[in-house]
Amino acid sequence: MKTFYLIILSCLLQLSLFGQCCPYMDNFEISPEVPCANQNTQLLTTVTTPNLGQYYGYEIEQNGNSFTIRACYAQGLSTALETFDEVVDFGILPTGAYEYEYIAFLSESEVMTTEECISTAVTSNEVTGNFVVTQCVDPQPIAANWVNTPVSCYEENDGSIEVVVIGGVPPYQYAIDGTNFGDDSSFFDLAPGDYTITILDAVGTTATLENIVIDEAMQLIVDCGEDILLMPNEFYNITPAVNSIINLDSVFWTPTIGLSCTNCLETTASPPTDICYTISVINEDGCVATDEICFTLSTNVSEINSQSFQLFPNPVADILNIELNIEFANNYEIRILDIKSQMVFDQKFDNMVKRPQLNVSNMPNGIYLIQIVSNSLIYSQKFVKN
Repeated sequence: MKTFYLIILSCLLQLSLFGQCCPYMDNFEISPEVPCANQNTQLLTTVTTPNLGQYYGYEIEQNGNSFTIRACYAQGLSTALETFDEVVDFGILPTGAYEYEYIAFLSESEVMTTEECISTAVTSNEVTGNFVVTQCVDPQPIAANWVNTPVSCYEENDGSIEVVVIGGVPPYQYAIDGTNFGDDSSFFDLAPGDYTITILDAVGTTATLENIVIDEAMQLIVDCGEDILLMPNEFYNITPAVNSIINLDSVFWTPTIGLSCTNCLETTASPPTDICYTISVINEDGCVATDEICFTLSTNVSEINSQSFQLFPNPVADILNIELNIEFANNYEIRILDIKSQMVFDQKFDNMVKRPQLNVSNMPNGIYLIQIVSNSLIYSQKFVKN
């Protein structure tokens, strides 16, 4: 009877320490964690008994997919606790769902068989659990392909990487920084650069994809050339250079005053005053480039007005008459420029000729600039050929 009371006191001690009575059981684990049909399956646990007791073994009973394990422990004579690491061998099991009940018996006898221990037990404790055996196959090594998309425009951050995994054990997780894993296999809004993707499968196997490059897009550049010093009433053909190998989608100029075309790449300017024009070009990828060209009207040449010389008829079909209202000390030169600033006529005249006539019948219809040049002075007006 004294031994019985010692067992009860020991149980009360374990109850206060471990939250359960004799024997105390902890850390129930199935090994391997995901059992396969071709592997040996085991149940691992830790059992603690009072008074440096003894372990006499276990018996296992299987009923279908249910196991009952009866393990026997004996009460010792010391007041110290004894811990046993127990392994229950289920063997190789077919695929399916299983459940188990582990019953630990504590006897006051010191030496006996398992059956005698169970029959003379004064206390017991039990734990239940379950596990699943699957039809595992040896996983193939992780292999992966990727599709990388460059940024659409220069200095944009809209590149992307999409990863496709072959092999390993799904589900997979992905990290572009090596630490922050997630379920998404696609990475968007990437800047140009060199990237490394880490793949983690369900059993902890990793694979690394290195040297995935997001290319920088070619910079779209439009160049209108140098700023221009222009005479009043003079034309200038603006021919911007564009480096894009992708077709342009749209072009527009601002401001529009004095331009022959405001949505053309090439345009002719006849600015009414000092002015700067800005061109914006957009290619089919939506990339934008701008440039500016400024015009300054010269004040170092004489500007001739309608009182300096007259043109008639204007518009003209064949013979253009010029009547000079000014005197030239030396010979003078008459030039005609088309809307592209190309010279289409150039002839010198004696300063005694006051009413020169020009045959313009062979010139294409359009707007022209006529210049009368004498020494450092240039006089100009526009006329229309019909």
